[in-house]
Amino acid sequence: MPSSISSSSALDAGGWRSTVGLALVLLVIGIGGFEAFWRSRGFQPTLRDDDALWCLERLRLPVDDPDAIAVIGSSRIHLAIQPAAFSTSGLEAPLQLAIAMAPTTPMLEHLANDSEFRGVVLAEVNPRLFFQKQRWLDVRVATKLRAWREFDRADVFEQRLRMAVQRAAVFRLPDLSPASLRRAFATRKLPTPSHITIEADRTRYADFDRFAGLERKMRRIRELRETSTIAFLDKTGLTRWLARVEESVARLHARGGDVFFVRTPTAGFIREHEAKSLPRAFYWDALAAHTVAATIHFEDHPSLRHFVPIDNHHLDRQQAAAFSRALGEIVANRLRERGRT
Repeated sequence: MPSSISSSSALDAGGWRSTVGLALVLLVIGIGGFEAFWRSRGFQPTLRDDDALWCLERLRLPVDDPDAIAVIGSSRIHLAIQPAAFSTSGLEAPLQLAIAMAPTTPMLEHLANDSEFRGVVLAEVNPRLFFQKQRWLDVRVATKLRAWREFDRADVFEQRLRMAVQRAAVFRLPDLSPASLRRAFATRKLPTPSHITIEADRTRYADFDRFAGLERKMRRIRELRETSTIAFLDKTGLTRWLARVEESVARLHARGGDVFFVRTPTAGFIREHEAKSLPRAFYWDALAAHTVAATIHFEDHPSLRHFVPIDNHHLDRQQAAAFSRALGEIVANRLRERGRT
């Protein structure tokens, strides 16, 4: 009897191992087929620009380093500055802390309040965000800062593991998540690859030749701009706002830091609409006159003014590399004039 029981247990164990082995083989085949299908449709692995990736980049911001450079603002400056190309000027490669659709000033205040930071800030002036009367988009920065305050060593380890998977497989892409695929199949339209690629240092590359819906997206943005009811600062509000901005600039300067307000290139209807609703003479010129920070407007520099964004306000991969090199030279020259390099 004991030998019979032993034999039965061995058979059960063997059957269990065979079942698990078969399940693993089918899983690998399924994932492999999924990967092969979507890669054949142009999808490639890239990192997710989520809160954790932003926190890792914020963690890299050097302490007590006057040569450190931080980039803050919206997607315009995020796509416009490639750290490696910028550093050909001899400056340190900047750290990308820009956030899509986020205003610059809350992050400027965050860095101004960080007593350990005394480097250089490249602060984007996206007129619609910088001079907007309502501050509801500030929450996009607050979300990142809240994640940063809660970020710990375990989160660092977990994020690095996630990044390893994201670099290797397309099944982790947001556009190919189960929820996204259900929505796509419900509309009988297969997902298309994003035109954005993200590196570990949060460098973002835009390849607009891969953006199948670019013209439709531009038409939609134009419609939204033409029907927009967003209110911008009036003269009294602008004066008060610039005084608040200057408080952050003053705190950074007081401990040896520096600030550059940067206006990145725009074109087409975006440039026309902003010139009409946010005239340079009233807004940008007031900022330039009010601040001790350096100001760089693309229209004022021959090396910057010739860039024409394909979607009218974001530079593509090739344009951004050239723009970064040109901007790096301008910043380096200004810092030399100020005795910082």
